[in-house]
Amino acid sequence: MEIQQTKLFKNWWLLAIKGLFILTFGLILALRDINQIEIVTYFSLIICISGLLFTHGAMYNLGRKIPWKWWLFEGLLDVVFGGLIITILSYKRLSAMANYSEIISLWALIFGIIQIITAFRFKNYSLGWFAMLISGIVALLYTTTIIVNLWVGLDQLPGLYAKRAFIGYFTILLGLIIMVNSTSLYLNKSNNHYKRTH
Repeated sequence: MEIQQTKLFKNWWLLAIKGLFILTFGLILALRDINQIEIVTYFSLIICISGLLFTHGAMYNLGRKIPWKWWLFEGLLDVVFGGLIITILSYKRLSAMANYSEIISLWALIFGIIQIITAFRFKNYSLGWFAMLISGIVALLYTTTIIVNLWVGLDQLPGLYAKRAFIGYFTILLGLIIMVNSTSLYLNKSNNHYKRTH
């Protein structure tokens, strides 16, 4: 059982890279004066790359009889979603500009659900499950905020700067939580290896 758990966390670095990408995206939004098109472009590229990495991780796990379905689902989700955004950006640039916060909130909704489900699946394997749970809750809170914002009759948060800052702070927090989770998985993997060799 311990060997299987150690194998389960071999791809901790994929989570670390995804967290770093999301954190970098948040810092760009918080520190740089960029427009809506650049925001959507950066976001779509980041999730496409992370999706390809997660798909690679799923194939790695599949060949070694390690749980792989959720890795593949999340990877394909990011690739498809990123590709869809790029398509919208190519053919409906004005629509992408006007609705970029809603586009990100839709991704956050699906990501949050996946993280919460995965957290409970990992509960018996690592303390990192709690970081997964928190990242899922943070993502759902972001989506809820956008939905409430639209529901009360506002088309957008007050001003481009406020929207950019809101998304920036959300993605910075989300990126940090994902990186904490990857660190926890790495430590769990190292501890299991230590127990087997001593």
